[in-house]
Formats: sequence, structure tokens, C-alpha cells
Amino acid sequence: MILEDNLIVHDARFVPGYRLFRSDATGHAVFVRGRERLDVYTANRGPLEKMLGVDLIYVNVSKQNVVMVQYKMLEKEEPAADDDDHPVWVFRPDKRFYAEKDRMIDLRREASPQDYRLNPEPFYFKFAKRFQGGSQGSILLPLEHLEQYLKSDAAKGPQGGLRVCYEGLRGRYLRETEFLGLIRAGYIGTHAEETRLLALCISALMNGNRALVYAVQRGESNDSGEEADA
Repeated sequence: MILEDNLIVHDARFVPGYRLFRSDATGHAVFVRGRERLDVYTANRGPLEKMLGVDLIYVNVSKQNVVMVQYKMLEKEEPAADDDDHPVWVFRPDKRFYAEKDRMIDLRREASPQDYRLNPEPFYFKFAKRFQGGSQGSILLPLEHLEQYLKSDAAKGPQGGLRVCYEGLRGRYLRETEFLGLIRAGYIGTHAEETRLLALCISALMNGNRALVYAVQRGESNDSGEEADA
């Protein structure tokens, strides 16, 4: 059985394509990839999560974009005894989900050509199977897409309740590798001005209380794959 907090810790200690350079007992880990550096801070719930409603924050300094992720678990639901269908993995929105979603703020602005985003939405939800290790098979959705989906008939279960599931989405969601690649490229997340303000806010709160996972990607992109100097 996997808990949300355990999955967050796992993702904070393993980033595909990066090498763990160092980590310490305070919950700070440093990953490197070429000239890029990814700092990850892990701790329990605190002011950043309460303010933004998220568990994981990526700040790509070189591309000036911020992406924030809230984690949710998909629960396994067995079919009825007289039903030949296979089990379904679902998440059912609850009061906590709506409270977290309501705390997410709108950070969109007009972009310059150098500040282009395929999607300027900074907030994403990550849905992972409760009884499957790591992030394999995870669903990643921008908040805007999730809101549209929950208003559609595809989100309704057999009894009419709302649910997030593979069957309802029909493959229209980001996978882990694609998601991380878009963050690296600066193609998703906030624009430059929002990034600057958020980075200042996050830094201030982190210095006062390491309350969630905080990832800072910095340095110039280097596709050669060479590792950064120690």
C-alpha cells in the first residue's frame, strides 16, 4: 500500500535522467544533468502547501517557468460479482480535493516570444495507483484540463458520481517522462514575471519552514548529456 507522502518522498529522491549528486538528513537532495542542477527539498505539510494547495514545485530558472504538482491516489475498485469487467483505478473528488483546488491561484499573463508556453497553467495533478510502486502508470493533468474533464459526462461513474480514471480520460493525459521533458524545455508553467515572484515567495517560506517538496532547476540547458562539474 502506497501513501501520498511516501510517493512524494520517492519522487524527490529519484528524477529520471538526472544523477543524484548529494543528499542530506535535512531533506535536501541535489541532482545534476549536464550543466543543469535540480535541487529537491522534502518535508511535511506546511505553509507552502497551505498557501498553494500543492505538494511538489519545480522552478526552472534557466527557462523561467514554475510548475506545481498536487498528488492524489487512485484506488482499486473491483467490479460487481455479476460483472465481467476488469477492476478500475479511480480517484473520487472529496472536500479536501476541492479545498486544495480552490487555493490554486491564476497566474496567467501575456507572453513574449522568448517567454512562450504551450500551456501557461502552473498547477498539475498527479494521480498514481495506490498498490503500484513509484510513478509507473501515473496520470498527470493540468488543472484547466481536470476542471473541464470533471464537467464532462466522461467523468461520471455508473452511479453518476464524479471520478478520475484511465477509462474516462481515454489516454488524454501526460505521462511522467513527457511531463518532466516539458518542464526542462520551459514549455509549460508560469511566465517569467510570475516565476520571479513565486521564486521569491517560495524561498522566503522555505527558509522559515521546509514544509513540502520544493524543486529548483537551474543552470543552462545542455543536451550533450555531460554531467556537471562536482
